[in-house]
Amino acid sequence: MPNFVLIAKQNLYLDSGKVVTKGTPYEVSVSKKEVNANNVLLYKDTRESIMRQLSFKDVDLVSTRKEYYLNRAHFQVQERKNVLTNRGY
Repeated sequence: MPNFVLIAKQNLYLDSGKVVTKGTPYEVSVSKKEVNANNVLLYKDTRESIMRQLSFKDVDLVSTRKEYYLNRAHFQVQERKNVLTNRGY
C-alpha cells in the first residue's frame, strides 16, 4: 500500500475555527498501487480515502465543504518510502 505525506503549503481555514497550519504533515495510505506523488490527488477513490483518513485526524474537509483544499496548490505531496518493498523515494 503506497504511503504519502501531505504537507500544508499555507494556512487552511476550516469552519468552526479549525485551522490547518502551514507545514503541518499528515500521513495517509491509499490502496491503489499505481498511484504516485504526482497523481494521488487526481483519482476520485484515492481522494475520498484521503479525506476519510484526514477526518480521523480532525481535518474534516467534507463536512466543512472544503474538499477543494485537497489539491497540490494547498498540499505538498511526498511519497513515503516503504522499506518492505523498496517502493518510493
